[in-house]
Amino acid sequence: MYYTKVGKAAFCTLSESKRQDAAAIWTHLDPVLKDIKTKYPQVTTMHFWSDGPSKQYKNKKNFFLLSSVPPTLGFERTTWNFFPTSHGKGAPDGIGGTVKRTADNLVLRGNDVTDGHTFFEKVSDSLRGIQLYHIAEEDMQRYDTLLMEPLKPVPSTRQIHQVIAHENRIHHRQLSCFCSQILHCQCFCPTTFYFHDYPEEQQSDTRGARKKRPLAMLWEEMENEMEGEMEDDMEMEDTMKELDEEPLKGPEGTVQVPTVSSLNNGDWLAVVYDDHWWLAKTIAVDTEHQDVKVEFLHPHGPTARVQPKCGRKDVCFCPIQDIIVKLIGNASPVQSRTREIYSIAPDVIDFIEREHVRRLMLKA
Repeated sequence: MYYTKVGKAAFCTLSESKRQDAAAIWTHLDPVLKDIKTKYPQVTTMHFWSDGPSKQYKNKKNFFLLSSVPPTLGFERTTWNFFPTSHGKGAPDGIGGTVKRTADNLVLRGNDVTDGHTFFEKVSDSLRGIQLYHIAEEDMQRYDTLLMEPLKPVPSTRQIHQVIAHENRIHHRQLSCFCSQILHCQCFCPTTFYFHDYPEEQQSDTRGARKKRPLAMLWEEMENEMEGEMEDDMEMEDTMKELDEEPLKGPEGTVQVPTVSSLNNGDWLAVVYDDHWWLAKTIAVDTEHQDVKVEFLHPHGPTARVQPKCGRKDVCFCPIQDIIVKLIGNASPVQSRTREIYSIAPDVIDFIEREHVRRLMLKA
């Protein structure tokens, strides 16, 4: 479903391919975007809204195509916004249901639908309010070619709820905002991410006195402001480190975790969530997104005895920066003989608490 200032239209793409990756998604979007540009050539800004499955939409490949494909079709500004979990139902779901019911009714009336092309032709003849597009699997090769070069992972991908695309780079944040021009809104601290190094930003300016466009000047000014804020944050962090006269040294068995690749299922961790630290057990490790799926034990620290949550398990993904320490050997939790209750050594609790407080001070 797409909406413009002058109206709205329903569409549905059909294919025999079962692919659901980023290349397939943009192959399905291609005829729709071209149709929009043909009908509304004045449209230069486009906002995508969807749920957030990592295989389809919330991944580095989709973000890269978002930053590189729309400009080739004439769209100057694009964003991709993700609904929270269980909040994405809407008109698109109704369109899909209508198309499938129409096909079912055709079969009940004696029509044979044996392939995707037949499905497209017969359903198109029976539907008037929904524009159908047929997508062949070979059409996806074009976007597969664009994704042949390896891409760097986008940090904290799971926490992203808005991606703003601009010339092969993106700006992302945890909440969507449209309070001003898309490229200049600084609400909720957007983060800039480059997929590749930019020659025009690295090489010396050999173009003479070529005049910059106003948009480029505004963008450069915004980047300078962001760099200034980052330098201020770094200075503040250095100051806090200087104030920390005694660097924290953990007891035996407490190990720092620089990357999630050093973790395995079953490892015990002390992690930060909602400004508290928790004892957690590793369930799965995601090296691409640099985060780890853990099961929290209750209550949160500081406490000497913890246990799994009764009933439904308390499970969540934790980014690498929220892991305080890994517990091994003598620092590992000890389980009670009769119940699933774990206890932690007092010196380990004290170390985790002091390290947690230190991080909060640096973050403030």
